Amino acid sequence: MSPLIRLTTATRVFPYLDSNESSPEALGWADLASDASRHRPGHIATITVPKDWIEAITYLGVFNSHLPINFDDGVEWLVRFRMDYPGAPSQDIREAIVASEVETMQALKNVGVKVPGAWKGSPVPRAGNNDYPLHYFFIEKMKGRTWTGVPVPLTEGRVSKEEIQIVIDEYAQLQINLSKATFHSGIGSLLPKDHPLSLPSQSTSSNDLLSTGPLLTFSGPEAPFLFGPFKTNRDRYLAEIDLILKLTRAGYLFCYGPLDQYLKHLHARSVVEQCEELGREELDFFIKHPDTHGKQLLMIDGHIEAVLDWEWAYVTTKAEAFASPRFCWEPEMPGCELEKLSLEDELLIQAYERHERPDLADCVRKGHLYPLLNRMIGEGHDHLLANLLTNLALGVDLKDLPATREDWFTDALERFKDDPYLQDMIELDKVYREREEEWSEIANRRYLERLAQRERDAALKEGGSAE
Repeated sequence: MSPLIRLTTATRVFPYLDSNESSPEALGWADLASDASRHRPGHIATITVPKDWIEAITYLGVFNSHLPINFDDGVEWLVRFRMDYPGAPSQDIREAIVASEVETMQALKNVGVKVPGAWKGSPVPRAGNNDYPLHYFFIEKMKGRTWTGVPVPLTEGRVSKEEIQIVIDEYAQLQINLSKATFHSGIGSLLPKDHPLSLPSQSTSSNDLLSTGPLLTFSGPEAPFLFGPFKTNRDRYLAEIDLILKLTRAGYLFCYGPLDQYLKHLHARSVVEQCEELGREELDFFIKHPDTHGKQLLMIDGHIEAVLDWEWAYVTTKAEAFASPRFCWEPEMPGCELEKLSLEDELLIQAYERHERPDLADCVRKGHLYPLLNRMIGEGHDHLLANLLTNLALGVDLKDLPATREDWFTDALERFKDDPYLQDMIELDKVYREREEEWSEIANRRYLERLAQRERDAALKEGGSAE
């Protein structure tokens, strides 16, 4: 988030810093402390709000922010609330995302997964300079530091083999505990049974207080807004790809070269339709962390204390839920050979086998398809990743696929020539290319003008000093 956006957001959330006419109490922040006390009867909570702009900006994240909550007996929590940002979901969806994160963390806590405690808050009518309720929840403040954010850190030489063996073994045990929470209502996001978006649960497990609702990881700009739950990953990924294609045609996505990414998403759609594994209907579904990089691991003395940030977590098939995590395989890191297991993958496979879970080891061994799909859909990607998707999903040898970007592009134009929107996308792409050239010329001209002005200023300064 840019400094300007952070400052603008701080003005909306903490307007009393810019006005003598308001106060934290008048704006509703004190209500959050009262709500926290409700979760711990007999204890009084106080909330720390920023005293100046510098402190305010430190509390603000990109998507979420946190403020400290302190109880009279020394217990520390945080209040976590969603930020405004360009493209943010509607208020109803934002509330559902908060509710889903709390329910997911509580379900994980019940089966022994190391996550912070979480408690849902009651919407505050007016916290900050907002016309809408503040959706938030309370989270246990835990000690420790996050692990490395570098993907494949052993392959990249950032950690020792001894260190990562401990981390991966403990991560495997966390995932084994996670596998104890099973659901039976398809692929979607967990919600309380009384939530407006929840659907009747078919679960007969101890988790039947929850239901699997729509998948909150993506939403459309118009009704029905949300999609799911889905019976298969094929249905799920086709719904998401179709939305991306629709938004690309409308000019909302990939504005600086829409044709290339439109073709790549048509390709992804074709592959997903043909992939047998993605079309398989399952009976059991499991919770999946949405972003399994190393910074989500809270560490103390080289050991995992907790897994953080379960926002956007969802319930999916075993093959996807236990596929290779991001810190074990990142297809665009230089050290990763695309079609091969990484050193980190091999260590995780060995850990699952040591703990007598060969089924989870197989999910890693065969599971690069899922992190690749999540990396590609809705994001710009090159022909190498498109080829890798064909290889992993359909078993086509990489040697038999177009080797260069130009060859891939030409082949895709031929394969998708019957797409009813292709000609429109070709024309749209031409417009963007012309504008790009025009903008480039303007930028270059302005650069040369500034350079000439600096040279004139330098010459005048030198002439003046010589006099």
